Amino acid sequence: MTSQLVNHDTLLNYAETRLSQLENCHCEKTCQVSGLLYRDQDSWVDGDHCRNCTCTSGAVECRRMSCPPLNCSPDSLPVHIAGQCCKVCRPKCIYGGKVLAEGQRILTKSCRECRGGVLVKITEACPPLNCSEKDHILPENQCCSVCRALIIILDEFVIEMVLEDFSVFEMKRDL
Repeated sequence: MTSQLVNHDTLLNYAETRLSQLENCHCEKTCQVSGLLYRDQDSWVDGDHCRNCTCTSGAVECRRMSCPPLNCSPDSLPVHIAGQCCKVCRPKCIYGGKVLAEGQRILTKSCRECRGGVLVKITEACPPLNCSEKDHILPENQCCSVCRALIIILDEFVIEMVLEDFSVFEMKRDL
């Protein structure tokens, strides 16, 4: 019995020694974002949301990127370009006294889009409408008309109705 106590005492002393060593161990905390592993104090740009992020003690801290102030010339406007966080100055278009920014569309005899300060003709196949011509309306910045009250069945339980002012009314239905 005494040898068992000595053996347990030895094992207990060993365990306490190892435990004190582990308590003094520095364990680095990491962050995992979208399948990528970042070490403590690593920084990266979250391009989808235009944020600068840092891994701090196992927690992700993000701050919105600050954009420099724009001082566009009189013949250009600040516009948002897809895939970029900050607006850039792009040449504007003028048609019939109306100022159009890059990417904006206007329906003249044909559909035109402002590109690089020039109205460019857009060829877009419009779907046939299933409503009378008096119910055709043209949404702003679009080339194709839509029906005044367009009903969309999203699935068997949800119906959306796009109203004349382009607000969306959604209702659930019981089958």
